[in-house]
Amino acid sequence: MIPDTTRLRRAAGLSSASALALVLATTGLAAAQEAPAPETAAEAGGREAKPGLMLQPINVEAEADGATEGTGTFAAPQATSATGLPLTLRETPQSVSVVTEQRIEDQNLGTVLDVLSYTTGVNAYGSETDRDSTYSRGFWVSNYLVDGMNIPTYQGWFSGVSMQSSTATVDRVEVLRGATGLLTGTGEPGAAVAITRKRASSPVFGGTAALRYGNWNRIGGTLDVSTPLNADGSVRSRFIMDAASEESYVDRYSVKKQTYYGTVEADLTDATRLTFSLEHRNHDPRASTWGGLPLMFASGEPTHFPRSFSNAPDWSHWSSYQSSAMVRLDHRFDNGWSGNLILSGVDRKYDAELLYMHGDLDQATGLGLIPGAWKGSDHDRLVAFDANLTGPVSLFGREHTLNFSLHADRDWMKRDWPEEETTPAPIGNIFVWTGAYPKPAWGTAEADFEENRTKFSALASGRFNLTDDLHLVLGGRQTSWKGNMVFEYGEGFREFDKFTPFAGVVYDATDDWSLYASYTEVFNPQDYQDRNGNFLDPVIGRSREVGAKGEIFEGRMNASFALFRSYLDNVAEQDGNHMVPGTINHAYRGAKGVKAEGGEFEFSGEITPGWSVYVGGQAMSLKAADGGEFAPDQPRNTLKVFTAYTLPGAWSKWTLGGGLRWQSKTWVDVTNGNDETHRFTQPSYTVVDAMARYDFDERWSAQLNVNNLFDKTYYQQALDQSFYGEPLNAMLSVSASF
Repeated sequence: MIPDTTRLRRAAGLSSASALALVLATTGLAAAQEAPAPETAAEAGGREAKPGLMLQPINVEAEADGATEGTGTFAAPQATSATGLPLTLRETPQSVSVVTEQRIEDQNLGTVLDVLSYTTGVNAYGSETDRDSTYSRGFWVSNYLVDGMNIPTYQGWFSGVSMQSSTATVDRVEVLRGATGLLTGTGEPGAAVAITRKRASSPVFGGTAALRYGNWNRIGGTLDVSTPLNADGSVRSRFIMDAASEESYVDRYSVKKQTYYGTVEADLTDATRLTFSLEHRNHDPRASTWGGLPLMFASGEPTHFPRSFSNAPDWSHWSSYQSSAMVRLDHRFDNGWSGNLILSGVDRKYDAELLYMHGDLDQATGLGLIPGAWKGSDHDRLVAFDANLTGPVSLFGREHTLNFSLHADRDWMKRDWPEEETTPAPIGNIFVWTGAYPKPAWGTAEADFEENRTKFSALASGRFNLTDDLHLVLGGRQTSWKGNMVFEYGEGFREFDKFTPFAGVVYDATDDWSLYASYTEVFNPQDYQDRNGNFLDPVIGRSREVGAKGEIFEGRMNASFALFRSYLDNVAEQDGNHMVPGTINHAYRGAKGVKAEGGEFEFSGEITPGWSVYVGGQAMSLKAADGGEFAPDQPRNTLKVFTAYTLPGAWSKWTLGGGLRWQSKTWVDVTNGNDETHRFTQPSYTVVDAMARYDFDERWSAQLNVNNLFDKTYYQQALDQSFYGEPLNAMLSVSASF
């Protein structure tokens, strides 16, 4: 696919000549017009192409790595997250959604949480102002990889610098659904999220500057600059900065966020590239919430608080920062094989002071809520090393593709959670709450860094072409895991080795459509002990999937249909009246767990040039081991749609678009202090969005995004506590390229 230079200029901030130079460089093509006077790309940078221009190919090959920046489409060229192999979505025998840079721009998906909320099969919410609640197929999404580096989520405690941070640096977001053991080793059989950042791939100087303003004094700006560091463009750099100061529809809440990202690429030879990147993210909120609003009074009547109401005191906050660095060496061998070595590290920390409210709320007096205050800080450091080798082999007269990978990581954690030295003051009448609440006095806590966990793993996968139309994809990951997981899985050191398999088959039924089936696994440590005092083996997540994938509208759109079954094995259940020896704890044994079954479909790409469409839907059931409903707060059916259309002819400077998110009803049973159970039900709802963009010329454009166009009132999630989704709001952005 050759990128569209009009959208490439807007995305990368390049002039016509610069955009053409980048296209030629990344496709390995040369363009020439009959002319007496050749001109180099460096001389042409920043000016319009002139008659007689000849752009020679720069020695920069953007390998088939799935980059979407500048392609101007919702359709991703490939996805490597499932198997480690360079496969297209159609060749991958598992459900994968890729949100491209163009869709992020068109929908103004400013955070990773925004991206996932508009992704097929994912239910992503802000469970509080500074923490997320993200599930896929009914299971918690615990694996997030940034340029291949797996960063633990710790139940969203670092959400401010991950899920709720800027997407300005993001090229694409891949969401691999089902069990993801081949990619991650550990996790649940819901999904893994692989984020790939933008590269310093431009051999000419260029950039963009953008400002944005929205409801509730949301102000932000982005600067993205690319420049070569030598004459021939073999050493290139890129710097991206995004800063925002935002208030909110939630009373008293505000946040300041900054992202700084710098990367340098150097072509050491025609076949070898060295990359270094450094990133820092900061999230500094005020009046952060902990927990949500009670959805029902003790009587069972709905509370109907105002959408702006906040239970946070003025002094609460959930601040965090994250710094990361990566060095990567890529090499292409003469025999068609390629490999890379990656060394990466992360240093991150959060500091929080929060207030939680719980209890039976009296409808007449507003009394009954009990306060719980908490202060805490976690400081996490992670170092990881990866080595990957991919290439073709010839067996039995056919060519196949193999991939081999090694991975090692270790993280250390320092946790300081001081105790309260004073008893929290009574909440009083919540109906007159203003956030003016006395801050408790805290004790002191100063811990040392402890080794949290260490992982070593080896992975092998391959795509074997049994016939012209029948392809077998096999893989496996052997993981050696050890840790004193006081920060995730409770007290106690444990150590084990675990193999996770992957098996899939793809049959090319026609030129446009393929059928597939796959089996995948993943595992998760647990802290329960049996009647002999031994820790239970990890929970095993398994996924089976069959489906069809296509490349339609002359290859401009990816399409997929899938039927899936995901379930858990060896889930802890109480072992009768047996106790763990020497303790007062009940003993547990492994048993069958939650089962998710359903279907998904997705279309993403262009119907015609200039008309981009995304449609994704899911229908599923979630059953507990006893056959009852599991997690009824998760919608069983969802539909997500977005489209953007560039008008033809004299109106071609306009792009109009819109979308919607629909979900089925959800519910939760809440038991009060009198052991009376009441059910809260949230009906199905639809949230509609709209956008319009006007390109004044090649360099200047303005875009308006309107969210929740019809001002639908809804809760983020149907739990005993929750808070409202965003009311009607708009964001206007103006960008200029240079």
